[in-house]
Amino acid sequence: MLILVDTLALILVAGVSCQWLATRLRIPALILLLLCGVMLGPVTEVIHPSDQLGDLLLPAVKLGVAFILFEGGLNLHLHELSGTLRAIRRLSIVGIPLAWIFGTLASHYIGGLDWGISSLFGAIIVVTGPTVILPLLRHAKLRHKPAALLKWEGIVNDPLGAVLAVFVFHWLIHGGATPGQLLVDISLLWLAGVSGAIGGYLCALGFRRGLVQEHLKGPVLIALMLTLFVITNHWLE
Repeated sequence: MLILVDTLALILVAGVSCQWLATRLRIPALILLLLCGVMLGPVTEVIHPSDQLGDLLLPAVKLGVAFILFEGGLNLHLHELSGTLRAIRRLSIVGIPLAWIFGTLASHYIGGLDWGISSLFGAIIVVTGPTVILPLLRHAKLRHKPAALLKWEGIVNDPLGAVLAVFVFHWLIHGGATPGQLLVDISLLWLAGVSGAIGGYLCALGFRRGLVQEHLKGPVLIALMLTLFVITNHWLE
């Protein structure tokens, strides 16, 4: 079995190689990444994350999700909201509940799962995510408006869908939640979102006023993102 350093090196090399090969073949990198992950994981069991990473697995997944959403957010531009704001709002406010309901019904009546597992599966599949949408958009060559709409939907709905899945999971594990508990959880989520917005605004303000040297902007952004992630994660836990 590979040791931790070997595992991390292999994951990095495999990921970069898939990205490079996908660029050469002009196909979405996600296809090769999925195939490579399946081959290295379940098929050959060269990589077994729960054994090789141990207690580091969950923190690594959390940090990975944080980096993915952060990188995806950097691809969003406010000028793209012109003419698409109403559609994006509908996809978030109306689309997520509808996708959850129909996903739950399909899982129960077609997949034969019980209602609890069906509701959790339905909550999970409402998420598209930047790791899926952005690579596909690079190859689809859509017009500006539908491309911007899909990009915003994938990045905005990703954390919302993840929160929904977490709520459903905790509901199933703990057998429900009181209105007071739901109110506290929702308040903490809003507080986390506001904290991120304030941190981003202060960081941008510091950049515009020249308080951070050019070569330090990247490290400062990453450090700020990790700091906010750790703080808000402690609140939510």
